[in-house]
Amino acid sequence: MEYKKENIFTGNKIRSYRQKRKWTQQDLADRIGVKGNSVSAYERGAVEIPNSKLKALAEALEIKTSDLLPVENETQDELSGYIQEAKSRLDEEQMKFFEMLLKKSLSLEESDREHFFKNVRMAVKFFDEDKK
Repeated sequence: MEYKKENIFTGNKIRSYRQKRKWTQQDLADRIGVKGNSVSAYERGAVEIPNSKLKALAEALEIKTSDLLPVENETQDELSGYIQEAKSRLDEEQMKFFEMLLKKSLSLEESDREHFFKNVRMAVKFFDEDKK
């Protein structure tokens, strides 16, 4: 069975938000009105989630629907450009660290992601000013 990347991404996000709340799959299923095995299928990316259930999931998890969806294409293109540039400038260890930062940032809830990037911007600004 071939799963779509988008479904897997969304499923991983659902699992992450659910686990942060220390809920079982059945707990979440009860909150959105589906069977527990439906949540399992959502989390594995085995099925495409109907929009009505995606909205119910976001409401139950107290997040925005967009927090469950992959980054928009424009942002993905921008990230791809940064990744390509990084590959040409960083050694293997630095590249692994860079990829870990990207992965971590994409797994965060929106408010945490904003805080994360605010701190990264401060660090970059600090090092830029230090070079002057």
